[in-house]
Amino acid sequence: MTARTGTSIKIWVNADLDTLTDTEYTVDAAVTDDTWDHTIRKIGNIWYAFSAPDNGIMQYIDMYTSSTLGGPWTKEQITNPGTDMWDYWPDFYVENNSGYLFYASKKDGFGHIIAKII
Repeated sequence: MTARTGTSIKIWVNADLDTLTDTEYTVDAAVTDDTWDHTIRKIGNIWYAFSAPDNGIMQYIDMYTSSTLGGPWTKEQITNPGTDMWDYWPDFYVENNSGYLFYASKKDGFGHIIAKII
C-alpha cells in the first residue's frame, strides 16, 4: 500500500489464493505526500487504515475510516510532530472493541514509542 506523491493509496483484496485475482479499492485518490508504513484493521463495523506520509519537513500519521472497504473513506491527520520530527511505523491493535495505535516517533534526536487510543 505504499503510494508516491500524485498517486493513490489502494487496497487489494484476494479471497482465492489459487487464482490470485484481486479486488481493488481506492482509499485516497489524491496523495499529496509520499506515504509509507500502511496498516489496516477492523473494529466492529468500521475499517481503519493508517499511513505515515513524509512531506520532506516531517513525517506524520494519517488515519482513514470507512464502513466498507469500497469507501467512501474519511481522512484525518492524527499526529503533527513539527519540523524535523518524525512519526512512523503505525501499528493498530484491537482489544475488546477498542483500538490502540502504537507508533514510533523521533523527536529531539531521541526515539519514542507512543500509544494513542482510537
